[in-house]
Amino acid sequence: MYKILLVDDEILVRDAIRENIDWKSLDCELVGDCENGRQAVEFVQSHKVDVVLTDICMPYMDGMELSEFLHGEFEYAKKAIRYNVSEYMLKPVTAMELTKVLRNMKEKLDSRKKEQKKMESLSQTSKDYHKNVDVIRSKALETLVNCTRDVQVSLLELKKL
Repeated sequence: MYKILLVDDEILVRDAIRENIDWKSLDCELVGDCENGRQAVEFVQSHKVDVVLTDICMPYMDGMELSEFLHGEFEYAKKAIRYNVSEYMLKPVTAMELTKVLRNMKEKLDSRKKEQKKMESLSQTSKDYHKNVDVIRSKALETLVNCTRDVQVSLLELKKL
């Protein structure tokens, strides 16, 4: 389940989004809502969040400054891409539009998780292979030292390893 943080200075917008999105059907949980970027920074420092839905224009710290804090350095439209901003929507936004965006976001996150698991699995397979190579090399050396096999065969096997 993905943890979502909602950041918007308009309480009616936050309430509408909170109440009109079927979070469970999206495999998401709205873990918090903040009225500006400054509050959001405090929130993410003490809570695990997978996705931040943020307004751009807010007092104290706007959505782009929040994105900068969350993802590093900055430059505006290019900045949004660099900061992993995946969608840009204009208000007012309907529940259907936001649900569609959240579904797309979930698919992207699911895909990233799947790729990460593949990479971890490949890394483990590689480690296991290297352990096995060491065992095979050791056995080949043992047969050479103990003369339990033809010396030339043992030397060829070791050369391959």
